[in-house]
Amino acid sequence: MGTTLKTLLLLSLADLGALAQSGTAPINGTVLDPSGAAIAGAKVLLRSPDTGLARDTVSNQSGLYQIPGLKPGTYELAAEASGFRRYAVRSLTVEVDQVARLEYSLPRPFCKARMPQSALLSTPRKW
Repeated sequence: MGTTLKTLLLLSLADLGALAQSGTAPINGTVLDPSGAAIAGAKVLLRSPDTGLARDTVSNQSGLYQIPGLKPGTYELAAEASGFRRYAVRSLTVEVDQVARLEYSLPRPFCKARMPQSALLSTPRKW
């Protein structure tokens, strides 16, 4: 193998190594309901309190989401969907070349119980 060919081969391998270590990482996860069923169309919001970066995405039919290309740091992540309460994580650490994975189980909204008028006392009782 000639010197030129060896040099090109080494440079190509060096480029592959540089691509493998991009200095960024994704956050992946799934948005689920309390029974474990996927929630399609849930909005996932990301914010960096340090840099002000804000990004969002929507979960797919399987409830999966991905936010790629994040620099190392601490992020806040929230998920919301119609018919569910918002769920947030205040401190999620992203490290270089590692995948951060976060599964969300969105809670149902609080129920507001209505009491029938006939159940109300007309005069307060003294206890």
